[in-house]
Amino acid sequence: MSKNSFRGSAAGALLFGTLVASPAVADGTPTETGSETAKRADKLAGEAAQAVERGDLERSRTLFHESMLLKSSYDTMGNLGAVELALKRYRDCAEHLAASLRDYPPTASEASKNATLEKLGECRSHVASLKLDIHPVGTQITVDGAAAGSSPLRDALFVEPGPHVVRFTHAGHQPAEQTLEAKAGTERDLRVTLAPVVEAARAPIWPIVVGSLGTAALVGVGIGVHFAAVTAEKEGDALAEDLRAAKKVCPADCGALIEQYDSASAIRNAATGLFIGSGVALAGTAAYYFIFRPTRARQQTAWLPLFDGQNVGLLMRSEF
Repeated sequence: MSKNSFRGSAAGALLFGTLVASPAVADGTPTETGSETAKRADKLAGEAAQAVERGDLERSRTLFHESMLLKSSYDTMGNLGAVELALKRYRDCAEHLAASLRDYPPTASEASKNATLEKLGECRSHVASLKLDIHPVGTQITVDGAAAGSSPLRDALFVEPGPHVVRFTHAGHQPAEQTLEAKAGTERDLRVTLAPVVEAARAPIWPIVVGSLGTAALVGVGIGVHFAAVTAEKEGDALAEDLRAAKKVCPADCGALIEQYDSASAIRNAATGLFIGSGVALAGTAAYYFIFRPTRARQQTAWLPLFDGQNVGLLMRSEF
């Protein structure tokens, strides 16, 4: 840019002249000057206007932005947007000029309002605007990872031409995102309703506790019965030795021996049954744990309605 054209851009940057440096707004009503913050904001705006006159637009933009952060007013935002237009920062320009028009007082100069509208139209011709209808209220919106506010936005969302990823998050709801190709000078409607997160159903833990204790009890009793069977068999063996030593004849003299072995066999069968029962209890407890695991998060699938002004569809999002 030549020196003369740079000066021309600087001269045409301000929308509200040096009013931003004064404690009076465009309609002549005095502003509240008792606040040190307001005084500081007015001082910064005045320095920004002087920077424009010197042709230092970058410095002017910085000062106007600092002033806006301290005291957001329609004239400061308008001047900031005008400087950003001169610097070809079209997305920022559109954002600040739109905000300036939104807060325009009815008593302000119609000429300055028309100038703001004209400059906003020029900025918007270089960017894409998204009109968002996002639910629930308070949904956080990011564009390419950068925070862009929360729903509902007061103005359209302006993005540079090219691909972008718009992401939506809200506590207690499934996040969603959409990738879009933004074209300069276009406007699109984007509607998204986040699906509530469905808490994973949690199976009760008491069957696992009961199953574990039952398995342990069956094993413990089974071991005790098993040793009782071994003892009964040893007693039968000892009785058989006594019969042989006394030269007794079976089955006539072996009634007691037969009863002893029958008793030992019955006890062993009982022990076997207890061990089988403990195995069944263990298998059942394990099956319950793996099928209805209390801490297992179930698959969550959400179908999100999407409308971008040109197409209507559904976005499926699943979490495991």
